[in-house]
Formats: sequence, structure tokens, C-alpha cells
Amino acid sequence: MAIAGSSISVAYLLPWSMLPDVLDDFLLKTGHRKDAIFYSFYVFFNKFAVGLSVGLSQVALGLSGYKSQQCDQVPSVGLALRMLVAPFPIVCLLIGLMFLWRYPITEERRKIIKEQLARQNEGLSPSADMSGAYVKYETIEDTC
Repeated sequence: MAIAGSSISVAYLLPWSMLPDVLDDFLLKTGHRKDAIFYSFYVFFNKFAVGLSVGLSQVALGLSGYKSQQCDQVPSVGLALRMLVAPFPIVCLLIGLMFLWRYPITEERRKIIKEQLARQNEGLSPSADMSGAYVKYETIEDTC
């Protein structure tokens, strides 16, 4: 039970720990912060996946012959439930791990991003034309 719980917690917490690295990389590449959009997309697609899995589970149970409000079910319902609990989630997890394996922000890349952002935070930011030139941050007092 403890192993299953820790595995599930990693599946839920790992993407949240990767998101700030993606946001920093995006800021470095574009010079713009779009944190709210990234977090919104992540939450939306998380909820979409949960809804899709519930819907697909209902379809699978319906196709297996599940009858609501009945205690006795046909044997194919038991098989469908076993498939929904173990093999199907494992296959989905393995597909997700293939995407994770190709994740472009390694520890080396993360350190480089952090160093470059630290240099930018010393008073420089990417210019609006994204040519690689840097301009000073402007405050309201500077523009008045």
C-alpha cells in the first residue's frame, strides 16, 4: 500500500515541480511571463483527462454488460473492472513516461536557465523584438 501511495504521489507532484522550469525556460526564450496561461492549461488538461477516464470507464463497463442496480453481474464485468484498475492505467503511465523521457530541460539546462535569469534580474531583460539584445527594466517613474 505504501509503495502504491508513493507512486501515485510522484505522478501527481512531478508535473507541478516541472512547471516552474518550463515557465523559466519560456521567459528566457520569449522575454514574457505567461504563468497563468501555463497553470491554467495544466489544470484544464488534468481535469479533462479525469473526465475522459471516467467517461471511458463508463463506456467500457457498458460494453462489458454492466447493469446498474443489480448485485449479480456477468463475468465480463469483472474482467473489465480488472482491466480498468491495472493494465490500462499502466499502459497510460508508460506512454506518459516516454514523453517524460524526452523532456528537454535536464538538470544542466535548468542550471543554465537559472544563471541566465539571475543575470537578467540584475537589471536586464530581453528586448521586445527578442533579438537577443537586452534593455534595462523600466519603472513607471522612468516613463513619466
